[in-house]
Amino acid sequence: MFLFACPRANCKKIFIATYKFDDFHGIYAIKSLLPRTPKVASIAQEIADISPQFLAIYNQAYQAEAYGLGEIAGVGYRKSLEYLIKDYCTSLHPDKEEDIKKRPIAQVIEAFVSKEKGGRHPR
Repeated sequence: MFLFACPRANCKKIFIATYKFDDFHGIYAIKSLLPRTPKVASIAQEIADISPQFLAIYNQAYQAEAYGLGEIAGVGYRKSLEYLIKDYCTSLHPDKEEDIKKRPIAQVIEAFVSKEKGGRHPR
């Protein structure tokens, strides 16, 4: 394990690198770098505009997945999707916002998401 500083003049961030010896090539290869800095997920602006909370939770789940936290990421992805669906339905039916927010996600989908492409059917 070795401690480094980024050589770029505008960066200089400190990071730790661990190495593993590659027997085949007879060299050391980078095994891991810490701290990891996962990228932010690329989400269409239209989606971010409809549901900022979706974007925040989705990015946290995306970063958890990058850190190898699959179980945490899965819960986060499900929660972000719930926010997206409810916020989307609210944008289509603003008069039903309270009803949409309090219903479980399965009921929101059943009541406000059409099974036909492009159609809407509030119940």
